[in-house]
Amino acid sequence: MKLSVITICYNEKNIRRTCESIKNQTFKDFQWIVIDGKSNKKILNIINEYRQYIDIFVSEKDKGVYDAMNKGISYAKGKYISFMNAGDTFYNYTILEEIFKNKSYNYDIIYGNANIINGQGKQHIEYPPKYITKSFFIYGGLNHQATFIKKSLFTKYGNYDLKYKIASDYEKFLKLISFGASFQYINKVIVNYYTDGLSANLVNTDKEREIIKTKYFSKQEINEFYNTKNKISFLGINIVSIKQIHPKIYIKFFDLFPIAKIKNKKVYLCGLNFLPIFKIKGRENE
Repeated sequence: MKLSVITICYNEKNIRRTCESIKNQTFKDFQWIVIDGKSNKKILNIINEYRQYIDIFVSEKDKGVYDAMNKGISYAKGKYISFMNAGDTFYNYTILEEIFKNKSYNYDIIYGNANIINGQGKQHIEYPPKYITKSFFIYGGLNHQATFIKKSLFTKYGNYDLKYKIASDYEKFLKLISFGASFQYINKVIVNYYTDGLSANLVNTDKEREIIKTKYFSKQEINEFYNTKNKISFLGINIVSIKQIHPKIYIKFFDLFPIAKIKNKKVYLCGLNFLPIFKIKGRENE
């Protein structure tokens, strides 16, 4: 079997759209595992409508989203695992066929693009880099639902760390790339990712990611990355540079004269260090 699709759910009001997305895939060579955290009767009734399509169904109390994912992994029989959590959907009904039909992969992690949908229904496509390096995770990450991860990686390196409540998948990608896991980019939109979910909580996600970064990167590595990455040059002269002296980011002319400072996603103009002129909004890739 090529694929196991794991759906975790706890009182997710939009579970039906996820079930419809999986049920109607034109590609059928996959196992569907649903791990429910003891949802209310209304949600369980919706899931029961799809029981004939679900290979493994468990409904019991758990210790959070990653505990539920780990339970799903224990039942997975596919070469690759897709985590399509309740509320999110595959981009269309043919995407699994486009990726897996008559195709074979040896890469550890296959990943693609994500259609991000906010609470007002506005959409935009996130495109990850074609080549993944460890330093990419200093400033970004992969959308979990837009990846297919070899089951054997969990057997070899362990499941998701329950110490992290929101960003354990981010930690797992860092661990895997640190051990030399291979990544293959597919230029297709894989998931419709709705930002009203748990991991879309930027404040809590950022806090956990900062903790995880200190586990895999030194402050020097982080600062050096930003110092070399973010420059605008002309004829070999650095006109504008963006440097991080953790946890602050400075924007300077000619590496000398500060224009602005960014701290806690607030921008301070030079001379107005006490008063932020605006806040930066956005989200890192998942």
